[in-house]
Amino acid sequence: MLVDADQQGDLTTSLGWVDQDNLSVTLSTQIEMIIRDETIEAGEGILHHGEGVDLIQANIELSGMEITLVNAMSRKFIMKSYLSRLKKDYDYILIDCMPSLGMLTINALVAVDSVIVPVLAHYLPLTNGIIYSN
Repeated sequence: MLVDADQQGDLTTSLGWVDQDNLSVTLSTQIEMIIRDETIEAGEGILHHGEGVDLIQANIELSGMEITLVNAMSRKFIMKSYLSRLKKDYDYILIDCMPSLGMLTINALVAVDSVIVPVLAHYLPLTNGIIYSN
């Protein structure tokens, strides 16, 4: 399972869904349903790619979700709550996050067991443990 938690939706686009703004159910929709304590149907909003991976897609609506999460109860645990329902159906769930430490990234960090941080293979990021990006 792949989760696109970046409002730019680059993972969604890379997997072939180029018109993500017209998708009816996205990660933003699912998070909003959890905040409202609404029932999410099993498999709702999960796209199936021909290469054998499933995707929870993102679009620009996620940018507004940052503000919504600030005021939500148990705001750090919302993505964990959603993904824990899906965990039994997948060997791995990979979350693609935006390169900033907002509420969505914090939600992703709380939801995961391990973290992979890609960095440029330059001297300073490797020696200082600090991530630099262009």
